[in-house]
Amino acid sequence: MKIAVIGAVAVDIYTLLDKFPERDSMVFAKGRRSFLGGSGANVAINLSLNNEVDFYFGTGNDSISSYILKKLSKISNLNRIYTLENGPGALTLVMLDSDAERRIISFGGAALFSGDLEDTEYDALCIVESYDKIMLEAFKRFKAPLKVYMPGSFGLYYHKLEGIVNLSESVDFVILSESEAATLKEGLKKITTNKIITRGAKDTVFIDKNGKTHHFEVPKVTSKILDTTGAGDAFCAGFIEGYLNTQQVSKAIESAHEYASRIITRLGPNLVEAKEV
Repeated sequence: MKIAVIGAVAVDIYTLLDKFPERDSMVFAKGRRSFLGGSGANVAINLSLNNEVDFYFGTGNDSISSYILKKLSKISNLNRIYTLENGPGALTLVMLDSDAERRIISFGGAALFSGDLEDTEYDALCIVESYDKIMLEAFKRFKAPLKVYMPGSFGLYYHKLEGIVNLSESVDFVILSESEAATLKEGLKKITTNKIITRGAKDTVFIDKNGKTHHFEVPKVTSKILDTTGAGDAFCAGFIEGYLNTQQVSKAIESAHEYASRIITRLGPNLVEAKEV
């Protein structure tokens, strides 16, 4: 399968803690790790395990950007299609304690594709983070029988409700977390395409384009949960792969659950770079 993913890439700097410091106090870190991150990159990297992926992204021209490009170049089945900006690449600090609780701080930086798109055929198109112009152009130019949009926190901040509703009209599935769906409130009903809402260990909710709600039980994870960073991205990748293989929503959600369960029992935001601990 050949899949296009449009999204952001960053370097995730993990700081590992036993517990978070109280106000006006200090704790010692247990360690530090670096991973490729960014929701778009996580989806693309996960999909590259079993598929050929064209990943459209942007970055800067500093040492962070060089690190990103070098790391991505070593991932099999992943084709880098990127634009460069004058400035730093994106950097994120992820503080993680022994109970898998997180605090995330973004330092910003160039991360989004801003170039020209060609007429291309794919088996699937997934858009995670993107400028409006690029998204609309991709919907127009990329021929793909499956189109998925995962707005995430970027979409809620940048596109807001009206933009998310308008962009959703061009896709087959919109994937949201429970908190993102709650943020949209009654506006969620304005999205008339198929909606999938992930809710952690609670049932995944699928609301089809006719407004009918379906629930899918999330299998229990028997191993210790170490890091939930990238769980939604893994779900998205698993859903796309499952749907391409079966053309069935139920089977695709099973695949999505399996991908998500794998990532949360490892350290790191994607399945290629994640480490067993």
